[in-house]
Formats: sequence, C-alpha cells, structure tokens
Amino acid sequence: MRTLPGYSRLLAFLLLMVAAAGVGAQFSAADGAGRITALNIGAPGPALCNGNQAMSSVARDALPGAWRNPARYGTGWDLHRDDQTGLMSVTWYTFDAARRPVWYRSAVAQIDPITMTWRASIESARLERGVAVEPAPIGAVAIRFIKENPGKIAIRWSLDRKEGPPLDECLIDAFGESRDAGTWRAQRLENPSSGDYEIVRTPLQSADFSGERLVMLGFDSSGASVWTVGVQPSQQSGPIPLSYYYSNYPGGVPSTSCAHQGCVSAPRPAGTLTQSGRADMPAVDIAVSLSSAEVGQSVQFNRAGNLQQAAATNALHVSPAGNCTLAPGVTSCQKTVAWFTSVAGARTFRLRTDTNPVQELLIGTASSGSQVQMLTAGRWKFVIRRNDAMQSVIVSRAEIVVGNGTPPPPNNTIGFRPMLECRNSSAGITPGLTPGISGRWWNSQRDSTGWDLVFTEPTSQYPNG
Repeated sequence: MRTLPGYSRLLAFLLLMVAAAGVGAQFSAADGAGRITALNIGAPGPALCNGNQAMSSVARDALPGAWRNPARYGTGWDLHRDDQTGLMSVTWYTFDAARRPVWYRSAVAQIDPITMTWRASIESARLERGVAVEPAPIGAVAIRFIKENPGKIAIRWSLDRKEGPPLDECLIDAFGESRDAGTWRAQRLENPSSGDYEIVRTPLQSADFSGERLVMLGFDSSGASVWTVGVQPSQQSGPIPLSYYYSNYPGGVPSTSCAHQGCVSAPRPAGTLTQSGRADMPAVDIAVSLSSAEVGQSVQFNRAGNLQQAAATNALHVSPAGNCTLAPGVTSCQKTVAWFTSVAGARTFRLRTDTNPVQELLIGTASSGSQVQMLTAGRWKFVIRRNDAMQSVIVSRAEIVVGNGTPPPPNNTIGFRPMLECRNSSAGITPGLTPGISGRWWNSQRDSTGWDLVFTEPTSQYPNG
C-alpha cells in the first residue's frame, strides 16, 4: 500500500478526536469488564487466509456484500474506502438473534499504512418515532489487508451481545473489487436530508452476466434496521424487484459450518426499487411491504427522493452522543463536535431546528476541526455542506434534543407551553357539550374554570388585532 498523501492532515484530525472525550467508540476506553472495543480488539494475522478458499460464481445471486466467507453463507461485508486519504468504513449484512436481516455500519477510521490494518467500532442504526437517531456502538471490528493476496482480507469482529472471544474469518473478494477498485467497488447512495434510508450499489460482471446489485438499507416497523436486495441486468430497465431473507440458523448468524443455501430462507418478494436520472445522483422510488410470521418482522417502507454519493472520507462526530437532560438550574448542555471532509470548500454548520426559520451558525470552514458547543433547551443538529448553489448536505448527525425540546421564554415574558401537550392529551373532548360553567374554552380535567376569547379588529396600537 502506497504512502497516503493526506496522512498528516488526517492524523491531526484523529488527534482532535482523541482529545474530544467520547468522540467515536473507536477512541473510547472499554467501558465494562471484558468489553471488546476498537482499542483492544487487536487484529487477525494474514495466515488466517492461507489455503485455497474458493468462492463459487455468485454474480447473479441476490445476497448483499462484496466480501464473503464461503463457509458462512448469507452474510457479507462492503468496504467503503478512499485510497487517497486512507479513511474507511464498512457495512455488514447479517442476521440478529431473532434471525431477522440486519445491517450494521462501522465508524469511519484510518487504515494504518504500515501494518495494513484498520479498526473501528460497529454501530447500530435505528429509527425512533420515524426519526433516525445517533448510531449506537455495539461492538468492534478489525481488518488486515494482505499485500501478497489482495483478493482476501482477514477480519475479526465482536458484538456486545455475543459471548466469547472475537471471531476471526477470512473474507474473499466475491466480485473482483480488488482487480480495479474504481470500477467494481460498492457505492453508497444516501438521502442526507432524511438519513432514514440508503442504497448500496455494486457493479457486477462475469463471463455470462452484466448488471448491478442494489441493497436497500432501511428500517422495519419497530425502527430496527433491515436490508432487502435486488439485481438488475444491464439490458433491463424499470422497477427492480427486491427480495427479503431471514436466517434458518438458530441465533441468527450462520456458523462457519453453514456453507449452503439452506442456511437462509428462500427469497421472498418484498417490493420494488425504481431509479432514474444520473447514476451518481439518481432519483429513486422505494416501495417495500412485507410481513414475516417466521421471525416476527413487519416492514412498511415507502420513500422517494434524490440520492447522492456518500464518501467514506467525510466524518462528523458529536460527543457525548444522544440527547441532554437539563438538571434544575442548568441552562445548557456541552457537546464536542469534531469533523473531517475531503470535499473542497465544504463548511460545517450548527442548526437550531425548533425555530422557524431554522437558525444556522457557521462553525467551521476548514477541512477538519473540533469545537465545544453549548446547547440550550431546544432541538439542534450539525451538518457538513457543500459550498455550492444547492448547499447540498454531505454529512448530517441525528437531531439532539436538549431539555424538553422547547426553548425557555425570553426574559420577563410568560412564554408558551409545548403544543404537544394538547396533541398528546388523553382527556376526552365532546364538542358542543356544555360543562355547566361559563366560558366556551375549558379544560375537561379542571371543571371549575372556563375561558372566553374576544377577538378585536386591528388598530394602530395592535396592528394584528
């Protein structure tokens, strides 16, 4: 592997992130006896891939992941890396303990050009009330690249829910990515405005087949991550059928002795994905609807929008992760924001999303940096944007709620109660019913008072009436 031209700049970014307490699980100490993190997972040796592991022709199969273990049928990995900067993240397509299809994404981390190893946290994405929340670290992964055999990588992974030591595997390049990374590497296409779905596209080419595999990364009805997948031959157009799979192996993840198609279910029709426009910025229409009684999973996922390529060389971390609860007398919450981007001219912003219009504050124009931000009660978000006419978002972090999400009233004003208190009220209301008290407006849980609202015409003193 050649010397990385952006290494010194990236090293400065990594040092900033190390200094920021809790930024990224790959820089956090192990919290809990025996917990495996990116700091202590180590790395597998290259001898793990000695031998003649062979991958049968899989160009037509509709299972995700360009890197696979032939002895672990049904699971796969995609590597999202930038050879110029050495930054990389991975997507892992596997099954949870209930045998449901699930995808995990790693944090973005640096490939060590000396040892040819890479380590990062494994993160779980999910939706809460239809909104993507900050991914939670649930384990760690390490990869060793093998210079003498670029078509194989040694991988070690550990999940917090999995007992025992980390698992080592040899993964094989199933689709020839290593022969020409620019042509065959998996591409991430995301909708940065919502963050609740993504497409991973892999070009396919064999002696008798040409096309692409598209993996839809979305969420089921409970908010848990789920993947469906489809293959489209080059000569065909129109909607791409998506298939759903679940594991037939107890505990979800097939064992190393499960190397046949029976390890996972037969494909089940799940919906369609339609794409149009430019290949690098397609417009997509996704319609997924299925219910699996076998594993107790339901998916109703309908999305339409314009996607753009997601680069592995953009990182935006907020620590500590999650929302903030304000104790009595405390008016703000401290967050540390660290970022890196390889997009020329990109800028980093802090957004206040509970105001109309949304309040924006430019916090960085450099390609990398770190800042401490004091957030008051309300709703906040951090984004990296391109500095172009579209101001398109490159990276966006999940919304952060501080306090109850409602800003305090200005000094010497009474303020307003959150409208959600009415929307979420369980008190029954019967329009037209007279409660036996004066006033047309009344609280059904406070039967001794009522209100009348008197509206006046605008005047010079009160122009709005």
